[in-house]
Amino acid sequence: IMESQATIRKRIPLIAALMSFLLPGWGQLYNGQIKKSIAFFIVPPLCYLILGLSGTTTSFNGLVYTLLFILAYRIIAAIDACISAKKQKDYTLKKCNTWYYYLLSICFMCVILITLTCINVLGIKSYRVPSVSLLPTFEPGDVVIKNFKAYKNKPIDYGDIIIFDYEGDKWEGSGEWVFRVAGLPNDSIRIENNTLHINGQACEKTFVRDTTVYDLHYFEFTEQLPNGHTHNIYIFDRYFRGEKAPDYKTRVPENSYFVLGDNRDNAMDSRLIGCIKKESITGQAVYIAYGKTCNRLNIDLRK
Repeated sequence: IMESQATIRKRIPLIAALMSFLLPGWGQLYNGQIKKSIAFFIVPPLCYLILGLSGTTTSFNGLVYTLLFILAYRIIAAIDACISAKKQKDYTLKKCNTWYYYLLSICFMCVILITLTCINVLGIKSYRVPSVSLLPTFEPGDVVIKNFKAYKNKPIDYGDIIIFDYEGDKWEGSGEWVFRVAGLPNDSIRIENNTLHINGQACEKTFVRDTTVYDLHYFEFTEQLPNGHTHNIYIFDRYFRGEKAPDYKTRVPENSYFVLGDNRDNAMDSRLIGCIKKESITGQAVYIAYGKTCNRLNIDLRK
């Protein structure tokens, strides 16, 4: 009788639900449903693989749908575990209801998640913008999504915002940097009076407004690159009040790219660090997920 009482434990629905919400399949293991537990365990990794192969998360809407799916899946797993626990009034403990089985299930999922993270199955990575070098496109605090696979089936083009590895010194800092492509391999680049010339042709600039950002006064322009891509840039207002802007001239080497910050007079871009080699480029910034204000939500950077 004592042994029978020791092995009979009522399943608590709330505990089962919480376990499955935290780790889908864990609550089912608590209920002794091993096959169902395994099924709930393996579905998320398979879904991540499918999402990664389809490129769903490389768009803002795709990322939102992915997050909603994860939340819905956890809720479904929790409800299922809760209902099953309610049905098992007199539950006889099984071998799987031991602490080492629970620990083993956690370790298994951790290994799977770490593996998926290491191979970057979703093909994206998020970054928080720390500087003003790409104002007005990026603002400090924006969370930017990089697509690792962006250039697998297409070439790098004018206007793309690329992310690349840069080995700087102690003043510049090393790591992943982000700038806009303004010159392709073998292009002749000249910047005169803050007007960009590519292969002898001046890029068209259209005045938008004058503005003050972080106590600095800028003129904002729309700039058009040779492929028709347009984006906005900032130029210090003092260069329109008598002070001459520094000129620059170079030719882009083979397998390299000339990059500029949209905040033209406040960016450590190719004018200072040189052209970026193709092998250093790790991906393309495709959209801003969110920022410090509501108007920074879901900004497509590929337009």
